[in-house]
Amino acid sequence: MSAGTVVPGQLRIGENAPMTEVWPAQLLVRPLTTEDAGQIAQWRYDGPWRIYDSRPEDGLMSDNVAHLAVAGVDGGPLVGFCCSGTEARWCPA
Repeated sequence: MSAGTVVPGQLRIGENAPMTEVWPAQLLVRPLTTEDAGQIAQWRYDGPWRIYDSRPEDGLMSDNVAHLAVAGVDGGPLVGFCCSGTEARWCPA
């Protein structure tokens, strides 16, 4: 099976996927926990995608920030996160 092939219940995201190669069949969006933030802080991306590597100044570990986790239902793996509203705005200095 080649990278990018869709299998019912699984989606491969590439041979060199930094987080997980197999996605859960169903996803859940929930509040981000401190444990989630710790995992995300360790994620590293290759090439031009390095811009998405987490840094302490990103505020991911801060309380009062409206980050959401994206994970498999029933305790499945953490596969992403997002932020919306005022906290999601990016204003370059």
